[in-house]
Amino acid sequence: MLDLIEKVMMSDSVEKAWTVGELRANISKIDPSRVSAANASALISSALAQALRAKQPRFQGSKGGRGHAREYRLAARTRG
Repeated sequence: MLDLIEKVMMSDSVEKAWTVGELRANISKIDPSRVSAANASALISSALAQALRAKQPRFQGSKGGRGHAREYRLAARTRG
């Protein structure tokens, strides 16, 4: 799922921030079977939340809160 999310994010501007709803809509164009479940938004949100806790996260997330959806973007990768 994370590879698919990364693919969607890379298809547009790298600096663009994405909400779960936008990601779900774009994933449905690429791989409709992944978002056919009624709880697809929850699955995407859960995958991103887990990825944010990684030692070297692939994504960054904004705070979000009441009335403001959390937004995600690709993390800056350092070249070594």
